[in-house]
Amino acid sequence: MYRTTAAFSLLALAAFGFQQANEGVIFQLKEEEMILEFNATLNEAVVIASAESEEALTRVDVRGTTGSPVLHVWAPQGGTLSGFEVETAEASLPDLLATYAEGEYAMRARAQDGRLVSGSAVLSHLLPAPAIVTYPLDGDSNVPTDPTVTWTPDPGASAYQVILEQDENDGLTVKLPAGSGSFHVPDRVLRSGTETLLEVVAIGANGNRTQVEVSFTTL
Repeated sequence: MYRTTAAFSLLALAAFGFQQANEGVIFQLKEEEMILEFNATLNEAVVIASAESEEALTRVDVRGTTGSPVLHVWAPQGGTLSGFEVETAEASLPDLLATYAEGEYAMRARAQDGRLVSGSAVLSHLLPAPAIVTYPLDGDSNVPTDPTVTWTPDPGASAYQVILEQDENDGLTVKLPAGSGSFHVPDRVLRSGTETLLEVVAIGANGNRTQVEVSFTTL
């Protein structure tokens, strides 16, 4: 089985018009998701559609709550997909919610042998509250390379993710359980004297995510 998974950022919406009648046996996609991600610091949001397949796929069509195509992806020329992750262009949260309604989204894919593969996922507009980072604060300098990052958690969040980046390289990504409000960064993960981006992501039970960003400089 091919194990290629595609991830795309789409700047336009289009359709390629699957015919769904008398197309042979219909297989089912696996682990279908429609997730809303909101960066509260930048006021930018995206919707991410994803799924896995036991059948090698050549193309995928995601249809909105009214049945109209909203996202699509093709396999690389001569290749196939064993899964997909399609991300919309970034937009303000109100604009994105107006474009992508709450409800069930149908996913239709074409297998390598021409048969139809189908699935669906539900998109919710409910977002967890953004974390309030209490240390380090945005713009702080002389932060130790092994700080204890702290924030005020949201009781409604089912998990948290902490991401630390230096020079646009992910230095550390950890996932923490519900109720978490701190994380001690291990020594030797961060370099000294370097501007660092901290992201704290609240994850809801529906999979939606709210992210905040803090920039600081290590000692």
